[in-house]
Amino acid sequence: RFDAAGAVDLLVHAGTALPVTAAHDVSPETWRETFSADIDGRFHFAAEFARRCIADRRGGNILLLMPPVRNDPGYALAASEWGALDNLVKSLAAEWGRDGIRINGIASRTVDDFASRSAAEKDALANLAAYLLSDYAAYMTGMISGIDEIA
Repeated sequence: RFDAAGAVDLLVHAGTALPVTAAHDVSPETWRETFSADIDGRFHFAAEFARRCIADRRGGNILLLMPPVRNDPGYALAASEWGALDNLVKSLAAEWGRDGIRINGIASRTVDDFASRSAAEKDALANLAAYLLSDYAAYMTGMISGIDEIA
């Protein structure tokens, strides 16, 4: 989306799916290629977006789409990512809030496996994303929301 001056005023980042692997089988290479690459990518995209917003003296919105919290066997990477993203959203909201930059996240099974989800689940994700990026949610930053209980 572009603001009145033609500058991009929002960033939505979906990241990458992480493998389901027993924690003791995660090699340093797998860690770097999946978990570390995803966290690094999200941080660097957000930081560059914020840098441009701050330089232009304009606000902006960042939305991170995240997998759901998983504490099942084989989900050590996903659970670690969720914790890291939760902390990243909160710390960046505190840091960039004074510059008018909001950052929020949506954690959901719909994000985790979008292609197989129903139209109702996809619509719920789209509606929540639209709300969080709208002026109606101007007071919300540093929050992780979810939508997994769709009727």
